[in-house]
Amino acid sequence: EDVLERSREEEISDRYRTDMIRVGNALVDYLRKNSQLKLTLRQTSPQLLESFMQTYGSSGTYYMTQRSNLAGIFTRMVRRGLLAENPVYKTSLKRKVPMLNTIFTREQLQAVLRFLEGYNKNLYLCALLMYGCFLRPHREIRLLKRRHLNDDFTTISLSGTENKSKRIRIVRLPKYVT
Repeated sequence: EDVLERSREEEISDRYRTDMIRVGNALVDYLRKNSQLKLTLRQTSPQLLESFMQTYGSSGTYYMTQRSNLAGIFTRMVRRGLLAENPVYKTSLKRKVPMLNTIFTREQLQAVLRFLEGYNKNLYLCALLMYGCFLRPHREIRLLKRRHLNDDFTTISLSGTENKSKRIRIVRLPKYVT
């Protein structure tokens, strides 16, 4: 719990910190439920961590992400001299199986857009920008401002700090989006 608390002051991404704290709290809950909270750090075996990690077995990718978060906690313990080695590295690995995304057919896309138009106008606009301009929804669309559009609303300009590729990105805005 001390390691989790200290991670709040580290210069790591907020997402990684949140995920690490979440899996750390889940481990504490797991130990509490299995009456093993009195174990010392040195008694934390890879087998115990392996049984805990089975709760994240829904997919190889999910398991490996949570294993990485758990390893981050124990790495911090090793750095502080609380443990000689990281027991998470002795737990089993699961293979990540990449999935190929498939594109919607024109009919499927039109059906989704019709639904979104009636369901939520902002979500509909977001979908138009995603499919019409290939903008990413998380930051490129969510943080879009009037200053990103030219005067006649035909292009969107994003600086390198505003998109994933870190390059200046100028995108034409199709008429059906405006």
